[in-house]
Amino acid sequence: MMERGQLYKYATLGLLLLNLGLLGWIISRDRPFPPPVHERHGPRGNAQTIMGLSDAQHEAFGVLIDRHTKGIERVSDQQKPIIDAYFQPLLDAGVSLNPDSVLQEMMELEAEKLRLVYQHLQEVKDMLEPGQEDGFADFVAFIKKIIAKPPKKNPRRPKD
Repeated sequence: MMERGQLYKYATLGLLLLNLGLLGWIISRDRPFPPPVHERHGPRGNAQTIMGLSDAQHEAFGVLIDRHTKGIERVSDQQKPIIDAYFQPLLDAGVSLNPDSVLQEMMELEAEKLRLVYQHLQEVKDMLEPGQEDGFADFVAFIKKIIAKPPKKNPRRPKD
């Protein structure tokens, strides 16, 4: 019978070889890693499935969505100082501003975001081939759910 030290030595060596083999197999396989979760469940990941896009269309859609994302981020960056200014009177009593004008600016920027979404969807529609209209209608419904999604419900606190 083997000594314990010898057994542990062989077991450790065996597990090391198994781990190295698994790592080698994972790295060398042809299948790419799955996309990040936000891409699988967001518009980018669902567009190809919902609208039945070809690979070329999906690649063009990626370019459109990148341009759309940059436009939305630009408008969101414009909103940040306005939001800060709106809430500043709560923090500093010496600051005064007309809340109606700030709210009007915010409404204009939100309208700009909706115009960007509409323009993006129009560009996507123009890219489609005949027969993909039904998928486009489903995709627009998917986007409308994202735009008007209800706030997330926080989980209940555990009872003590």
